[in-house]
Amino acid sequence: MHAPSRRPRATLPQLPGRSQRGVATLLVVMALFFLVSMVAAYTSRNLVFEQRTSANQYRATQAFEVADGGLEWALAQLNGGRVDAACALSTDGTQQSFRNRYLTVDIDTGTVAPVRWVSPAAGAVALSPSCRRNAAGWACNCPLDNEPALPDADAVGISPVFRLQIQGTTTPGIFRIESTACTANDDACLRAARGVGSEAAARVNTTVVLTPALAAPPAAAITARGDFAVGSPLRVVNQDAASNGLTIRAGGAVITSPADLLVSAPGAPGGQSVLEHDLSLKAMGPERFFSTVFGIGRDAYRQQPSVVTLTCGGGCGDRLRDTVAANPGRPVWVTDALVVDSDVQIGSPEQPALLVTVGGLQLAAGAHVVGVVYVQAADWAASAGGTIDGALLAEGDVSGAGAPEVHYDPATLKRVRATMGTVVRVPGGWRDF
Repeated sequence: MHAPSRRPRATLPQLPGRSQRGVATLLVVMALFFLVSMVAAYTSRNLVFEQRTSANQYRATQAFEVADGGLEWALAQLNGGRVDAACALSTDGTQQSFRNRYLTVDIDTGTVAPVRWVSPAAGAVALSPSCRRNAAGWACNCPLDNEPALPDADAVGISPVFRLQIQGTTTPGIFRIESTACTANDDACLRAARGVGSEAAARVNTTVVLTPALAAPPAAAITARGDFAVGSPLRVVNQDAASNGLTIRAGGAVITSPADLLVSAPGAPGGQSVLEHDLSLKAMGPERFFSTVFGIGRDAYRQQPSVVTLTCGGGCGDRLRDTVAANPGRPVWVTDALVVDSDVQIGSPEQPALLVTVGGLQLAAGAHVVGVVYVQAADWAASAGGTIDGALLAEGDVSGAGAPEVHYDPATLKRVRATMGTVVRVPGGWRDF
């Protein structure tokens, strides 16, 4: 028996280098994967870098904006009224204004310096108000007798804070405000104005000036641009030798009665203290007279942030007293006639008043004004009663049955000019270094 025959198996010829080509493909693929991985890693690294740069830029910008906002807040507060320990507006007469809390003005030289508190540990330090942002808004701290402290606040996320510092100069009325901000509630960050960890800090400052509320003290107890003639006994006192004892200065005629008592510098009554037909006054128009007294035009003066507006409405003695008391250092602009219908004292030697009334002026018999009163009425029919310690100015004619008793007070006028007015930026005085 023969074994079955087997068909020979066909074999393909082996091509040279076939296995080597598979290894080469694998190597190419691995190289491509490596390159893709490197590109992905580099892209991811750049993305992380950009994210960190953006976060740093965001915090730096926020710190800068907070510091600059602190300057604006300081200007608003310096032109505002009384504030409490939380820097909120207050009608409490025992509280001080922001300006009085942190500025001291030499009324003789006009120089401005920061108020300092004597610390048991650090000696005399300048008081520094500060504010901190929280979820509900800004919480501020206006200390009177302690070292700078950050206000407590429940912060959510980034909690920026700024602190202010007042710096005096030797130039009258000129001082600097420095604002330091940090994106974290960190005292060391504020003191050094240098970022801590991932937090940023910024410091900006600006030069400001306390513009005087009066361009110059009035030269007489009563100054009228037009005629001055009242029909009842008048008492005007000016015993200041520096002003030549002028009691009444008018651009027109001054008509007095024999019963009038005009006390001038020598201390004796007499008409020699009256200057009438002053051509320098008569030649002025109302606008020019106003700008000569206050240094700027009528509209610009009224629009100053420090000026308080009041509508008297036929009688406002108590409201005027309260308005002046709540806003020391701020002029009061009365939009109509000023009628003080109660026996009140308005202003004081330490905190005098500056009243500018669009209409006439009427004072109750027992009313007492310490400061300067400016009457814009073209023809003011003066009413009897009341006392003014400081000076009285009228933009037009003064007539009527009587007038308030006026005592020229150079100390009050000097204090009005030195301490009252608006704090404004000096052009070119802003710096962030």
